[in-house]
Amino acid sequence: MAPLRLGIIGLSASPTAWASLAHLPHLLRNPSLYTITALCNSSRDAALSSISAHGLPSSTKAYGSPSDLAADPDVDVVVVSARVDLHYQLAKPCVQAGKDVLCEWPLGANSGQAKELAEMARKKGVKTGIILQGHWSGIMQKFKTELIDSAKLGTLTSVGGTFYSNTCENGRMSERYHYLVDRKIGGNVISIHMMHWLETLSVVFGELEEGWSTTMGTYQKTVKVGDGEGWVQQKDTPDEVLLQGKYAEGPVLAVHLNTGPPCPGEPASKVVIHGIKGQAVIELPTGLSLHIAHSVNCRFVDFETGHVETINLGDDIGEETQRVPSLNVGKAYDAFAQGKGLDWDFAVKRHQMVDEIWKKAGW
Repeated sequence: MAPLRLGIIGLSASPTAWASLAHLPHLLRNPSLYTITALCNSSRDAALSSISAHGLPSSTKAYGSPSDLAADPDVDVVVVSARVDLHYQLAKPCVQAGKDVLCEWPLGANSGQAKELAEMARKKGVKTGIILQGHWSGIMQKFKTELIDSAKLGTLTSVGGTFYSNTCENGRMSERYHYLVDRKIGGNVISIHMMHWLETLSVVFGELEEGWSTTMGTYQKTVKVGDGEGWVQQKDTPDEVLLQGKYAEGPVLAVHLNTGPPCPGEPASKVVIHGIKGQAVIELPTGLSLHIAHSVNCRFVDFETGHVETINLGDDIGEETQRVPSLNVGKAYDAFAQGKGLDWDFAVKRHQMVDEIWKKAGW
């Protein structure tokens, strides 16, 4: 089978940009599966700069608008990897042109945009995909095999999670992420941090039953953005989020999201899973590690014997060939290519859950 010919929107020249870290490594490692035939950035010059910066072939085409990219007959699939409030306007002309589209989560700035795109894609008969990389988490799949399927934990009773996004410390945040405190943009600690966490947990525990609840608190109405003097920005997103419920498979769930940093020496992410026969603890260094990590140690205690065991939850990959952010994103690409990925109807379902989180908290 010929490789999928990709046109990527949002691959900037910066080596630290998300698409450079999370998308490009997997694509370049698998030339038999994917070939990048075109880039689209804010201008054609920006796209040319990116082609040069990443050493892509001189035959790679450069575009400054999604409509021009969508008209390219050498592009099979358009990939949208830009800030969330641009997803709708970037994906729409591609769908209208009949292109298959793989988009980063969230699909749109709100559920209305997501529903419109999904309906449009359905009518055009195009293939769609959403990158919720935690759905493909190898560490959670291995957790299920090692501790649940093996009956080490016994009947599951509870799942507890605490994580710190570290997006706002002492009333200040970086310029790069200032959009996280502006709810209308669509990318915030609910749609990004909380949903990535919940999606990753769903790999093991499934869906929540009706009746789950949320509580939110906002204690900083403004934040200072940037270094030095920076600027003051209004904030309409929460500082603290609590979500409680029960999985259809049985265990109860309690998640606490704090937007500040953890105490020095403490993990930024911690998941504690209780069963009748034992308890398992997973600790990670950053608030978003759960859905991008490829290896982590899990501590398991057997209640009968008191024995504590360390279990490595790692993908069977070579450390030297895999960059962490690209692992699960790469799995999302492969699932999409094989017709097994998450589509935009699934994305709408998750957008509706985002709406419910806000609504249940009275926002």
